[in-house]
Amino acid sequence: MEKITLWAETEAEIQDFLHEFGDQLDFEIDSVYVAKRSSGKRAVGHRYLEGVYYPYDLNLGATLEEEVVSPDFIKDLVQWCSQDIIIATQDKPLLSIELTYHLLTYNNVAQRIPRLVNSASLEVPTVIFQKVDYEKYPLHNSWFLQTFLKTSVIYDTPCMALTFDEKEFESAKNSLIELVNSSVNDEIMFSITAESVIIDMKEKAQDFDVNTVTHGKNGKERRWVTETDNRVTVSIGVRDNCALTGIPGYGCQGDREAQIKFKKELKHRPTGAKGCVWLSKGTGGMDPYPGLVKMCEILLCYDNNGQRIKELFSFFTCLPQDFWWFHKYPNETYYKLIREFSDKVLYADDYK
Repeated sequence: MEKITLWAETEAEIQDFLHEFGDQLDFEIDSVYVAKRSSGKRAVGHRYLEGVYYPYDLNLGATLEEEVVSPDFIKDLVQWCSQDIIIATQDKPLLSIELTYHLLTYNNVAQRIPRLVNSASLEVPTVIFQKVDYEKYPLHNSWFLQTFLKTSVIYDTPCMALTFDEKEFESAKNSLIELVNSSVNDEIMFSITAESVIIDMKEKAQDFDVNTVTHGKNGKERRWVTETDNRVTVSIGVRDNCALTGIPGYGCQGDREAQIKFKKELKHRPTGAKGCVWLSKGTGGMDPYPGLVKMCEILLCYDNNGQRIKELFSFFTCLPQDFWWFHKYPNETYYKLIREFSDKVLYADDYK
């Protein structure tokens, strides 16, 4: 049997995976590497986009300090953000996995979509293990499932979602274990299991209506996406709240010294007081827009045969192109992805 390596986003991800599924794996794990050395799911200071990973010692249950360089096929897979787990041999990736027990809701429906789409685009089967509430969020669940169903058609590669509520947890878990084991040991069984998952996805998404993406219940057009015969435009409404105060040099509008002082103040602001995402988050105000843009591209810019039939524009409705954060962090991952996904990016000052 070939040596199997697990490539994980964080130490926490590999520990959760092994805790939940480790005793049911039908193969031996030769080595494990993590993209973010700091423990926890919000580790910072990573360089996995450049191929830098860290060994995880299965006996110690800890990440080591030495750096290793990932193979190009791993580096390519994580360019749209790292998947939680990638199962690979020494020569190729076999399956990428996203694991989340957070409930799928209206504000995170598209968050992880780019990671799975990128995997499928590279012909690597991919699956997300996702908790849902079928009664509370039926619309968003259908968008979620249909995005992956269309992705599977576009790239002719299984892009799967194992959605589950409390009653379905064990069944979904068993399906994931079967996918994991067969991806390593049995290609035929993997194909059979993947086909079964896709059939279940189609059944759960049978009420999907593409018009619900662009129009609400009353038939009124949604503000964040518009569609014409040849173009889809996603409106990104994030604002610069510091500039909106009208106070010169306030918050993130100030010089470096003023920004540092304001960042310290943000840590002690009263509950409910407005903060500044451009200073408090490494991704600024970009989250969750790359996923939203990619979801709209898959659902609206491709026909049912997987052919792209429309252009995709992204429109920063409240920010000018010379916004300071755009200039300071032009290669920030989320901002870069929005530009990569879009045929054209528009800014507020384009319409002055």
